[in-house]
Amino acid sequence: MPPNRDSDLDARSEPELAFKHHHATSLKTLPPRVFECALLFDHLALEDHGPAPTLSVNDPSTDEPWLNPVDDLLKKNASLWTMYIRNEFCRKMAVSKIPIDPQFRAYAIQDYVFLWEYVRQVAVRTVAAPTIPELAEHPKEIYKAYGCAIDWKKTCIDHLNIEESDIEGAKAVKPVKDYLDWMMELGQEGTWLDLHVLILPCLQGYYDIARLIEEEVQEPLNRKFYEYWVKPNIKDTSAKRLREFFGKNISWYYQPDNLRRSAYIFSKTIVLEMRILAYFLGLPLPDLPDRVQNLEVCDTRSETDDRRPR
Repeated sequence: MPPNRDSDLDARSEPELAFKHHHATSLKTLPPRVFECALLFDHLALEDHGPAPTLSVNDPSTDEPWLNPVDDLLKKNASLWTMYIRNEFCRKMAVSKIPIDPQFRAYAIQDYVFLWEYVRQVAVRTVAAPTIPELAEHPKEIYKAYGCAIDWKKTCIDHLNIEESDIEGAKAVKPVKDYLDWMMELGQEGTWLDLHVLILPCLQGYYDIARLIEEEVQEPLNRKFYEYWVKPNIKDTSAKRLREFFGKNISWYYQPDNLRRSAYIFSKTIVLEMRILAYFLGLPLPDLPDRVQNLEVCDTRSETDDRRPR
């Protein structure tokens, strides 16, 4: 029998409760895509997904310490990750001399499109909720996602000088649609671990991008881009929380099939993020690596792993 949800919430540590409070009081300070990833992560972290894996920190075959899965994924994708966190779009927007750069405005409009489509995706996940308590949680998530879309629309109109008609009439450009389709696929078929790997390029990546801009860029930063992109992303609370999740589920991640599956999800998601950023500069869109193109996504959970897929 699953543990009582209220008892489970009461048993959480003070840092976990503080994290929950952080989201309840500062959701509006997060940029749209990071908000959605943080919202999804916060929701996933509260759900019952079966017994916890064995918390071994050593590889049984070598008795060497396992890396935190975040570090393992970053190490195995080092060159791709470097290209991503040093992408040309964010660097160019950071030092743009135009008060509100047209390319940043175009990006902001597509983030609004993304938000509305994300509301639909949260609704789709409601159908797949495996338990009644989890089903009951989803209307709250839909409402929060809807509220974020409304808030971002207001930011676009009031602070980025975007006409409401331009926002409401926008359709997802191909790189954004590809990203949304990928999220939809994993939202319907992915496991709990998959969904955490999916949001890693956003929660860790946007923090790394913002940190590098603040540390390395010597020129005066564009005020609008700094206020509505760099400043919110420089907070590492969600990235740390995600690292803690992977640390607690380290032996689950290091199952051979999960290693292969996680590598696929992580690298493909990075490239999809890079394609979105490249699009707004009119740059050639990076291709998916061969190892991603030729790898089918399938549910590779072992027979002893009774966690329910999302």
